[in-house]
Amino acid sequence: LQSFLARLAHKCRVAPWLLFHRAVAPQLGRFRPPSEIVEWNRPYLVGSGEVVERACAALETLTGASNLIELTLRPFANMVSADAVARRQMWCPLCLGEMASVGTLYYPLLWRLRAVSACPRHKVALIDECCCAGSSLIPRMQRKYFPGICPHCGKLLYATSDLAVGTASAGAVAQSTAVLNLLAASGRVAKLSRGEMLTN
Repeated sequence: LQSFLARLAHKCRVAPWLLFHRAVAPQLGRFRPPSEIVEWNRPYLVGSGEVVERACAALETLTGASNLIELTLRPFANMVSADAVARRQMWCPLCLGEMASVGTLYYPLLWRLRAVSACPRHKVALIDECCCAGSSLIPRMQRKYFPGICPHCGKLLYATSDLAVGTASAGAVAQSTAVLNLLAASGRVAKLSRGEMLTN
């Protein structure tokens, strides 16, 4: 969901934090953040709490999009702990390069989970630091925040010549694949969490 908001802010030519605080935060009720700068790693857009559901509803009303809840951990609210989300943003430069070739850059929810350290598609270890003096991507609502671009130096995070891309272990790939398959079932999990009947 954080990438959705970042792309929306970019399209509207406003800073992500400004869009969040003007359009989303007023709908969060008692969950409204107390300050104007909020880290993406906090539960507003990624976690599994009620606040995520409210944020999704606000963005769906604003944009006409649907099923944004499936971009978060909310469907897994009864299955994951509060610390399931990693503090740093991880990414696969090979995936980002493929996304860039079709014109849509985003960070999948998979790359924000502590249990995931490998790309299931390319079988490489995920990266969490840019080559600019080892700057890690701690997702904040910076004015320059945009998926695929380092907010510190502006370099493309899919320029593999600048990054040390290493092969992931078979165990890490298997674990990441299992998590990916679970996330892919988020729609069905959401129905189960509401007590609805599943059909094939």
